Amino acid sequence: MSETVTLRTGHVEAATGVRVVQLHLRSLLSEHPVAFLELVTIARDRNHEPFGATGEWLRQLQLLDHDGHHHRMHESVRNIILACVAGDGLDMHLVSPTGEALR
Repeated sequence: MSETVTLRTGHVEAATGVRVVQLHLRSLLSEHPVAFLELVTIARDRNHEPFGATGEWLRQLQLLDHDGHHHRMHESVRNIILACVAGDGLDMHLVSPTGEALR
C-alpha cells in the first residue's frame, strides 16, 4: 500500500505524486514562469485553455492530458497544485501542500 498525504485543502493524495508535482512546480516557477502561470490557471479554472504551445509542453511533462479537443488536468494533479500554490497572477508562490514549513 502506498503512502498518502493529507493536503492543506483536505484532499488525500499519494505521497509520491505530491513530490513529483512539487518538483515540476518548482522547476516551472524558476525556469518557465509563463508555463507555471498557465498550469495554475488551468487548475483553478477548468475552462481555461493554455496559451500557444504551452498546453502541449505541459502535456509532455504529463501535467495535462488532451482529449482531442481540450487540455484537461487529472483531478489528483489539480488537488496537489491547488494545495501547493498561493497568491494570484504574478504574486503566485509555492507553499507547503500540507501546511507544514517548506524545506
